[in-house]
Amino acid sequence: MSPDGMRRSSRIPKEIDILLVGSDTEGKVFSEKTKTVLLSRHGAGIVSRYKLSAEQELILRRLDTNKEAEVRLVGPIGAGADANTKGWVFLVLKTNFWA
Repeated sequence: MSPDGMRRSSRIPKEIDILLVGSDTEGKVFSEKTKTVLLSRHGAGIVSRYKLSAEQELILRRLDTNKEAEVRLVGPIGAGADANTKGWVFLVLKTNFWA
């Protein structure tokens, strides 16, 4: 969120198959096939089973287009029995990554 408490862009509920690549809090490298649950121009809400820390950076790849982007963990959005939904922001804002 911006300093004045307003979102930079709206969120849209949408599932897109993706691949997250990076390392967890224990330093183990992983590649996880997962999905988005929310999209925005600046990032996404993504489901992940891995323990990740705030400000952590990973690679996100769309499985339908093979587009890649570096993302940074903003924080948790929600939790489920076997997975967590986390908010991610693009490190470099590209022309609509989700289009």
